[in-house]
Amino acid sequence: MKEGCCNRKDYWRKASHCYSGSHRQPTYKDSKATFNVISLQTPTAENMVRLTPAEKQRRYREKRDMDPEKRAAYLKKEQEKYLRDKQSGKKKSVADMTNREHRSAKKIWREKKKAQRSQNKPNQTSLITTPSPSTPKEQLTSPSVSQISRQKLQYFQKVVKEKEFLRNELIYAKEEVSSRIVTLTR
Repeated sequence: MKEGCCNRKDYWRKASHCYSGSHRQPTYKDSKATFNVISLQTPTAENMVRLTPAEKQRRYREKRDMDPEKRAAYLKKEQEKYLRDKQSGKKKSVADMTNREHRSAKKIWREKKKAQRSQNKPNQTSLITTPSPSTPKEQLTSPSVSQISRQKLQYFQKVVKEKEFLRNELIYAKEEVSSRIVTLTR
């Protein structure tokens, strides 16, 4: 073993010469990277896929909310924080706001709600199902009005009309092609 090889900063690059138990495991030198061979063979937290911060936070919240005591403590802490913010003037109730503050707050609320709606908006194409040729027209019923908004219903009806128009056009084109083939074969 060479003297002082463990103390060098670039030890991880040069450690392939040392195989004693007191040193790190032998490394494999590649032209692009150097890595520990043993760590690739054993599953450890280091070589497993790391969680994103959002995933870590989601898991933390799920774990916290599973325990009723921790959940209650969290809610109490949040309530105390809200009351502190309200006393310090950081948060205001609508009754305490001036007209100008209320308008700006409403503007922020509208923007947030708009973003929330666009995030939760279902895909418009999911409403449209392509029927098989054996499906009768009666089975192409629109969803009930109570389930979807008027705009979505109008969009759905427009798409159904468009589909019917395109289906008729396709039938006409097929008939025309078959008639031309018949005239060409004569």
